[in-house]
Amino acid sequence: MTGKVQYVTQHYWRGLGQGPLFGNAPAFEPSISFTGGKWNIGIFSGASFDNIYKCIMPWVQYSPTKGLTVGIWDIYSPGTDFWDTDITDFNLHTSDHYVDAILSYKFPWNLQLKVATLVLGGDPNEEGKRNYTTYLEANYAYKKDQLSLYAAIGATPKKGLYAKEAGIINLEAKIQYTILPYENSIQLPVFMRVGYNPVDDYFQFVAGAIILLPFNL
Repeated sequence: MTGKVQYVTQHYWRGLGQGPLFGNAPAFEPSISFTGGKWNIGIFSGASFDNIYKCIMPWVQYSPTKGLTVGIWDIYSPGTDFWDTDITDFNLHTSDHYVDAILSYKFPWNLQLKVATLVLGGDPNEEGKRNYTTYLEANYAYKKDQLSLYAAIGATPKKGLYAKEAGIINLEAKIQYTILPYENSIQLPVFMRVGYNPVDDYFQFVAGAIILLPFNL
Protein backbone atom coordinates (compact mmCIF):
# COMPACT_ATOMS: atom_id res chain seq x y z
CA MET A 1 0.00 0.00 0.00
CA THR A 2 1.27 3.47 -0.85
CA GLY A 3 -0.18 6.72 0.42
CA LYS A 4 0.64 9.85 -1.56
CA VAL A 5 -0.03 13.53 -0.89
CA GLN A 6 0.89 15.94 -3.68
CA TYR A 7 0.89 19.73 -3.95
CA VAL A 8 1.22 21.34 -7.40
CA THR A 9 1.26 24.99 -8.42
CA GLN A 10 -1.16 24.12 -11.24
CA HIS A 11 -2.82 20.89 -12.32
CA TYR A 12 -1.60 19.89 -15.80
CA TRP A 13 -2.79 16.79 -17.66
CA ARG A 14 -2.41 15.67 -21.29
CA GLY A 15 -1.82 19.19 -22.58
CA LEU A 16 -4.59 20.74 -20.49
CA GLY A 17 -3.87 23.20 -17.68
CA GLN A 18 -5.17 26.59 -16.61
CA GLY A 19 -8.79 27.20 -17.60
CA PRO A 20 -12.40 26.19 -16.84
CA LEU A 21 -11.47 22.54 -16.25
CA PHE A 22 -8.58 22.87 -13.80
CA GLY A 23 -8.85 26.45 -12.54
CA ASN A 24 -6.02 28.93 -12.14
CA ALA A 25 -4.65 28.07 -8.71
CA PRO A 26 -2.46 25.48 -6.95
CA ALA A 27 -4.00 22.10 -6.24
CA PHE A 28 -3.85 19.53 -3.47
CA GLU A 29 -3.96 15.89 -4.67
CA PRO A 30 -3.94 12.94 -2.23
CA SER A 31 -4.16 9.32 -3.38
CA ILE A 32 -3.80 5.77 -2.10
CA SER A 33 -2.95 2.62 -4.05
CA PHE A 34 -2.67 -1.11 -3.38
CA THR A 35 -0.44 -3.47 -5.36
CA GLY A 36 -0.61 -7.23 -5.11
CA GLY A 37 0.60 -9.75 -7.67
CA LYS A 38 -0.39 -8.48 -11.11
CA TRP A 39 -3.04 -6.06 -9.82
CA ASN A 40 -2.96 -2.42 -8.84
CA ILE A 41 -6.02 -0.57 -7.54
CA GLY A 42 -6.34 2.87 -6.05
CA ILE A 43 -8.14 6.16 -5.80
CA PHE A 44 -6.94 9.67 -6.58
CA SER A 45 -8.56 12.96 -5.61
CA GLY A 46 -7.76 16.57 -6.36
CA ALA A 47 -8.98 20.08 -5.69
CA SER A 48 -7.67 23.51 -6.63
CA PHE A 49 -7.54 26.36 -4.13
CA ASP A 50 -9.83 28.52 -6.31
CA ASN A 51 -12.59 25.89 -5.97
CA ILE A 52 -12.86 25.26 -9.74
CA TYR A 53 -11.05 21.93 -10.13
CA LYS A 54 -12.50 19.03 -8.12
CA CYS A 55 -11.90 15.43 -9.08
CA ILE A 56 -12.03 11.89 -7.76
CA MET A 57 -10.61 9.00 -9.78
CA PRO A 58 -10.68 5.32 -8.83
CA TRP A 59 -8.70 2.93 -11.02
CA VAL A 60 -7.99 -0.75 -11.59
CA GLN A 61 -4.91 -1.98 -13.50
CA TYR A 62 -3.76 -5.47 -14.43
CA SER A 63 -0.38 -6.57 -15.81
CA PRO A 64 -0.77 -9.97 -17.50
CA THR A 65 2.92 -10.03 -18.41
CA LYS A 66 5.96 -7.94 -17.63
CA GLY A 67 5.76 -4.51 -19.21
CA LEU A 68 2.14 -4.81 -20.39
CA THR A 69 -0.64 -3.08 -18.45
CA VAL A 70 -4.36 -2.75 -19.09
CA GLY A 71 -6.62 -0.65 -16.93
CA ILE A 72 -9.75 1.42 -16.37
CA TRP A 73 -9.76 4.90 -14.82
CA ASP A 74 -13.06 6.53 -13.88
CA ILE A 75 -12.32 10.26 -13.86
CA TYR A 76 -15.22 11.97 -12.06
CA SER A 77 -14.68 15.71 -12.49
CA PRO A 78 -17.78 17.92 -12.09
CA GLY A 79 -15.77 20.95 -10.97
CA THR A 80 -17.49 23.57 -8.81
CA ASP A 81 -20.74 21.52 -8.79
CA PHE A 82 -19.04 18.52 -7.18
CA TRP A 83 -21.51 18.19 -4.29
CA ASP A 84 -24.61 18.88 -6.41
CA THR A 85 -24.15 16.41 -9.26
CA ASP A 86 -25.38 12.85 -9.72
CA ILE A 87 -22.41 10.53 -9.27
CA THR A 88 -24.44 7.66 -10.79
CA ASP A 89 -25.00 9.52 -14.10
CA PHE A 90 -22.94 8.03 -16.94
CA ASN A 91 -25.08 9.48 -19.75
CA LEU A 92 -23.16 10.48 -22.87
CA HIS A 93 -24.49 14.06 -22.85
CA THR A 94 -24.91 14.86 -19.15
CA SER A 95 -22.31 12.84 -17.27
CA ASP A 96 -19.31 14.28 -15.41
CA HIS A 97 -17.59 10.89 -15.59
CA TYR A 98 -14.82 10.29 -18.13
CA VAL A 99 -14.04 6.58 -18.14
CA ASP A 100 -10.66 5.87 -19.72
CA ALA A 101 -9.63 2.43 -21.01
CA ILE A 102 -5.84 2.32 -21.04
CA LEU A 103 -3.31 0.00 -22.66
CA SER A 104 0.41 0.54 -22.12
CA TYR A 105 3.67 -1.30 -22.70
CA LYS A 106 6.97 -0.47 -21.05
CA PHE A 107 10.13 -1.70 -22.76
CA PRO A 108 13.14 -2.86 -20.68
CA TRP A 109 14.98 0.38 -21.53
CA ASN A 110 12.21 2.46 -19.84
CA LEU A 111 10.44 3.60 -23.00
CA GLN A 112 6.67 3.36 -22.55
CA LEU A 113 3.94 3.50 -25.18
CA LYS A 114 0.39 4.25 -24.09
CA VAL A 115 -3.09 4.56 -25.64
CA ALA A 116 -6.10 5.78 -23.65
CA THR A 117 -9.66 6.01 -25.00
CA LEU A 118 -12.80 7.35 -23.34
CA VAL A 119 -15.33 4.50 -23.47
CA LEU A 120 -18.03 5.65 -21.04
CA GLY A 121 -19.36 8.89 -19.60
CA GLY A 122 -19.49 12.32 -21.18
CA ASP A 123 -17.83 12.41 -24.60
CA PRO A 124 -20.26 13.35 -27.42
CA ASN A 125 -19.13 14.37 -30.90
CA GLU A 126 -20.79 17.00 -33.11
CA GLU A 127 -23.36 14.44 -34.30
CA GLY A 128 -24.29 13.57 -30.72
CA LYS A 129 -22.71 10.12 -30.85
CA ARG A 130 -19.84 8.81 -28.73
CA ASN A 131 -16.57 10.39 -29.84
CA TYR A 132 -14.15 7.88 -28.28
CA THR A 133 -11.67 10.65 -27.59
CA THR A 134 -8.19 9.10 -27.64
CA TYR A 135 -4.80 10.08 -26.27
CA LEU A 136 -1.57 8.51 -27.56
CA GLU A 137 1.73 8.91 -25.71
CA ALA A 138 5.36 7.84 -25.79
CA ASN A 139 7.38 8.59 -22.66
CA TYR A 140 10.83 7.85 -21.32
CA ALA A 141 12.00 7.80 -17.71
CA TYR A 142 15.56 7.81 -16.40
CA LYS A 143 16.51 7.36 -12.76
CA LYS A 144 19.82 7.37 -10.95
CA ASP A 145 19.87 7.27 -7.17
CA GLN A 146 17.47 10.00 -6.00
CA LEU A 147 17.34 11.93 -9.26
CA SER A 148 14.82 11.11 -11.99
CA LEU A 149 14.11 12.61 -15.41
CA TYR A 150 10.98 12.17 -17.49
CA ALA A 151 9.99 13.24 -21.00
CA ALA A 152 6.81 12.59 -22.99
CA ILE A 153 5.15 13.39 -26.29
CA GLY A 154 1.38 13.02 -26.57
CA ALA A 155 -1.10 13.35 -29.42
CA THR A 156 -4.78 12.95 -30.20
CA PRO A 157 -5.91 11.50 -33.55
CA LYS A 158 -9.07 13.62 -33.79
CA LYS A 159 -11.03 16.50 -32.31
CA GLY A 160 -12.36 15.81 -28.83
CA LEU A 161 -11.94 16.50 -25.16
CA TYR A 162 -8.24 17.34 -25.43
CA ALA A 163 -8.11 19.60 -28.48
CA LYS A 164 -10.08 21.31 -31.25
CA GLU A 165 -8.25 19.23 -33.88
CA ALA A 166 -5.94 16.24 -34.30
CA GLY A 167 -2.28 16.76 -33.58
CA ILE A 168 0.47 16.78 -30.98
CA ILE A 169 -1.06 18.19 -27.81
CA ASN A 170 1.56 17.50 -25.14
CA LEU A 171 5.32 17.99 -25.04
CA GLU A 172 6.37 17.42 -21.48
CA ALA A 173 9.56 17.27 -19.40
CA LYS A 174 10.03 16.74 -15.68
CA ILE A 175 12.97 16.67 -13.26
CA GLN A 176 12.53 15.25 -9.78
CA TYR A 177 14.73 14.78 -6.73
CA THR A 178 13.64 12.49 -3.89
CA ILE A 179 14.61 13.33 -0.33
CA LEU A 180 14.88 10.27 1.95
CA PRO A 181 14.72 11.55 5.53
CA TYR A 182 14.01 8.31 7.42
CA GLU A 183 15.89 5.45 5.74
CA ASN A 184 13.37 5.02 2.91
CA SER A 185 10.32 4.75 5.20
CA ILE A 186 9.13 8.15 3.96
CA GLN A 187 9.98 9.70 0.59
CA LEU A 188 9.74 13.42 -0.19
CA PRO A 189 10.05 14.02 -3.95
CA VAL A 190 10.19 17.61 -5.19
CA PHE A 191 9.88 18.37 -8.89
CA MET A 192 9.67 20.88 -11.70
CA ARG A 193 7.64 20.18 -14.83
CA VAL A 194 7.09 22.02 -18.10
CA GLY A 195 4.39 21.21 -20.64
CA TYR A 196 3.56 22.64 -24.04
CA ASN A 197 0.47 22.06 -26.18
CA PRO A 198 1.36 22.90 -29.83
CA VAL A 199 -2.27 22.73 -31.03
CA ASP A 200 -3.42 25.39 -28.55
CA ASP A 201 -0.02 27.11 -28.30
CA TYR A 202 -0.28 26.72 -24.53
CA PHE A 203 2.73 26.57 -22.16
CA GLN A 204 2.61 25.56 -18.50
CA PHE A 205 5.31 25.51 -15.82
CA VAL A 206 4.55 23.46 -12.72
CA ALA A 207 6.42 22.95 -9.47
CA GLY A 208 5.38 20.54 -6.79
CA ALA A 209 6.18 18.43 -3.76
CA ILE A 210 5.05 14.95 -2.72
CA ILE A 211 4.95 12.92 0.49
CA LEU A 212 5.09 9.17 -0.19
CA LEU A 213 4.25 6.71 2.58
CA PRO A 214 4.87 3.06 1.57
CA PHE A 215 3.46 0.26 3.72
CA ASN A 216 3.83 -3.52 3.50
CA LEU A 217 0.65 -5.38 4.50
